[in-house]
Amino acid sequence: MNKNKIRFYLSLMLLFTSCVSTSNLANVPVKTVITASNYEFLETRTVSGVNLTLSEIFIQEKQQWGKDISIANVVEQSKTTSVFFIFQTTEKFYIYDVIRNKPLK
Repeated sequence: MNKNKIRFYLSLMLLFTSCVSTSNLANVPVKTVITASNYEFLETRTVSGVNLTLSEIFIQEKQQWGKDISIANVVEQSKTTSVFFIFQTTEKFYIYDVIRNKPLK
């Protein structure tokens, strides 16, 4: 590869990266569940992904922990990245507790 091609590709990369903007993390109010004595705390987890939803997280946790679990105390944050103000992706970040419903004795 000659020097002119390298300069051209570096110029394209610079132009492309200068047109990308990323937002700050936006906080969504905390969704809190008041836990009674019949709940067992299992784990606090964090996950993130592009266009991730709570239902997808819930399905994944049920596969790992069983059908008698719930998620509680969910904190949701999102970050949006746009290119040329046309193409946008939204990455979601979730922090939540996994709890299990214990049968009453």
